[in-house]
Amino acid sequence: MPQLTTSPIRVLIADDSPFLCRVLATHLHSAPGFQVVGVAHDGLKAVELAKKLKPEVIWNIEQGLKRTPVEIGKAEMARGALY
Repeated sequence: MPQLTTSPIRVLIADDSPFLCRVLATHLHSAPGFQVVGVAHDGLKAVELAKKLKPEVIWNIEQGLKRTPVEIGKAEMARGALY
């Protein structure tokens, strides 16, 4: 019987606190099934990295960023710049 393998869940972390990003990245690196593919400290960088890295999950603590990736993503979609 063939072994069933699954790819890790690709995570992009977005928060303006380098400390919180490091803590979360450390925890996710030690958890099986997760791969941190990028870290962004502002919403614009998060959207840029999301386009480039194609994560399955964007972990965002919304009050930390001046504009969240969701807000920037909606604005980008409205002007036709995403996908």
